Amino acid sequence: MEIFLSSIYTAFFCYLLYKLRFFKIVGVSPFILIGIFLIKLLSALVLTLIYTYYYSDRSTADIFKYFDDAKVLFSALRYHSYDYFRMLTGFDSDSSELKHYYLQCNFWYKEYSHILYNDNRTIIRYNAFVLLFSFGKFFVHNVFTSFLSLIGLMGIFKVFVKYYPNKKYSLLFAIFLLPSVLLWTSGTLKEGIVVFAFGIFFYTLWSMLFNRFMLKYLIVCISAIFILSLAKYYVILCAVPGVIYLIGRRFFPTKSHLFLISTTIVICVVAFITGRLLGGKYDVITSLTYKQNDFVTFSLSLDKVGSLMDTTLLKPSVIDFAKHCPQGLYKSLFKPFPWDVHNILSILPAFENIVMTLLFVLCGIFYKRKQASIELLLFSISFVVCLNTLNGLIVPVFGAIVRYKVPALPFLFASLVCLIDFDAIKKRLS
Repeated sequence: MEIFLSSIYTAFFCYLLYKLRFFKIVGVSPFILIGIFLIKLLSALVLTLIYTYYYSDRSTADIFKYFDDAKVLFSALRYHSYDYFRMLTGFDSDSSELKHYYLQCNFWYKEYSHILYNDNRTIIRYNAFVLLFSFGKFFVHNVFTSFLSLIGLMGIFKVFVKYYPNKKYSLLFAIFLLPSVLLWTSGTLKEGIVVFAFGIFFYTLWSMLFNRFMLKYLIVCISAIFILSLAKYYVILCAVPGVIYLIGRRFFPTKSHLFLISTTIVICVVAFITGRLLGGKYDVITSLTYKQNDFVTFSLSLDKVGSLMDTTLLKPSVIDFAKHCPQGLYKSLFKPFPWDVHNILSILPAFENIVMTLLFVLCGIFYKRKQASIELLLFSISFVVCLNTLNGLIVPVFGAIVRYKVPALPFLFASLVCLIDFDAIKKRLS
């Protein structure tokens, strides 16, 4: 039954990839996208097998634990459909009548939450929704997540390929086929939902700013921001500097890039300091400090975390954050090295880091001077730097770092591909 249902949904999504205009790119066969989708499903199968046989504790496996909690919510549908609706949508979901469902879940409540939104509930609700179509068959959830993340990656690809059409096949690899992106966005994890929402946010924002403003783009963009705020709010937070820069570029095109970037930095610093002074939900620095401290405390409480790094507890201070930013960027961007590999899931990111380092070297030697879109590359660099810095500041475990930086990887590798003059390399080699 699971194979049959998964095959039916796979065929349906392949049909959409073939027919829908959103997936049509000049010079790229729809069968290539269908092939990528099938590769994503294979990656999801590999991840499922790893968490079934290698990390065999189902209660601690992210790919299963939220699915199991979702089945508790879904159990209300048959006899108490209104309860299911409330828990799924969040409407009156804090009612005491629903507490007995939540107590049956293992991850509805977080031991550490403070004032931050509990994003576990987003992936639990997502799984509870997909259960309407999966009838409890787990791999169907992988099929849905693989397709959703493919939509987000397609949004990123469409923007890049518009300005660099001669690099479409390099961009296909850089955006869709990175091992970490394939693995972590294809299984039923938050990363797939985040990449879906961020890719759509980026595509619609870019379309409104540099193509033409359309109401449907605005509605979809706001919806994507809403999803990101529930799934991983800090991802959209890391895009804010780049968004400010793009808006400045759109409405003040005569201003230099340096001026706009400097203005963006000043606005962000002032916002952080103001939030710190106002306190409460506006104090992003304190919120992130809590999150980092809790992450470290939780990691140290576990018996065996082979990829745990030495991490200094942050203080709720703008100066302390600024002091640790370079180290955070370095840890997230370049680690794990091959000698940091402690488990099977660290092998692929270590390989990616070798490739990334090689691309950085090639970019330094064969930098392409004339760029089709400086705005696109500067936004990408801004997002990559912000997300990796925050990731390295907060996350003390290699295994988590390689997952949490996934939304930035397509922007990083796509930018490197665009910055390298491959024609000059060919001439050098000939």
